Amino acid sequence: MEPILSDIKDTATEQPAPVKRAAGRPRSESPLEVRTGIRMDQGLYDAVVAAARRDGITVGAWIRHQLAAHVGIGAEAGRRIQAPLPPPPRAETVAIAAAVRELASVNAAIALSDTLAAKACVERARELLIPILWKHARR
Repeated sequence: MEPILSDIKDTATEQPAPVKRAAGRPRSESPLEVRTGIRMDQGLYDAVVAAARRDGITVGAWIRHQLAAHVGIGAEAGRRIQAPLPPPPRAETVAIAAAVRELASVNAAIALSDTLAAKACVERARELLIPILWKHARR
């Protein structure tokens, strides 16, 4: 028996069922829809990092741009989402981080009862922090 037209569903107007997401995972706000992992050797990775830095974008944005250009969908598709590189740390931030590491070494020296090493670490930390503190005091 042939189907009657009223028995045939109009699939063109039906909405697809929504995709269920795993519980507890928030929906990404990023317009990027697919995530993939790429394995590469250290030499290639270093070259990719250098090229991305030269262009002033992140490694992920650089790879997206290169893939889009290679498959012929246009460079703009790959550049649509590009995170700028974070600014390099200020000299003060680097000095403070070094001072904190020196102060951590003080604890290790004290634990080993090495007072000379502890004093040397405190002195190095002071040498790093005092110029920063003087600079901020003048502001």
